[in-house]
Amino acid sequence: MSVRLVPIPEDVIAILESLRWPVETWERFNTFEDFDMFGRPPARDLEQVATGTQVMLDRHDASYQPLLEALGAKRMTNAIVYPAGSIMGWHTNSDNPGVRRYYTWSEEGGAVFRYIDPVTGERHDSIDPPGWVCREFTVTQDPLFWHTVWTPVERWAFGVMMESPHR
Repeated sequence: MSVRLVPIPEDVIAILESLRWPVETWERFNTFEDFDMFGRPPARDLEQVATGTQVMLDRHDASYQPLLEALGAKRMTNAIVYPAGSIMGWHTNSDNPGVRRYYTWSEEGGAVFRYIDPVTGERHDSIDPPGWVCREFTVTQDPLFWHTVWTPVERWAFGVMMESPHR
């Protein structure tokens, strides 16, 4: 099992762009070294730990409906603004299995999506490029798909549960 980068159609980018607006954030900067101290995930599934100052947006807001329709997605799983220096701790989302896509944006890039391959146990770091990027992966209850995020810059993330893995 791995993370797949998915091309983003221009019409979807236009919708995603309409969902970003100025958000007040707090000053707390975690360095990459702080992030690296998290090491590997715990031995069992736990509630996710947000270390930093993420702003959780209302994922049930009607403004996400055009995005869901354009993607053929079932529902939003989250909508988050990560201020620079934020960490989302290790988690699995195993309480909500299915095919996930995360559409993320930052002006400069550089955020790290770190995950443990549930088959090989190998740790992987996927670095955000500047602009929009989409990652797709499958969340299961067994084996668990552990993942975490750190960003040195403001980063927007929109998660969706897909009907199927292709669009």
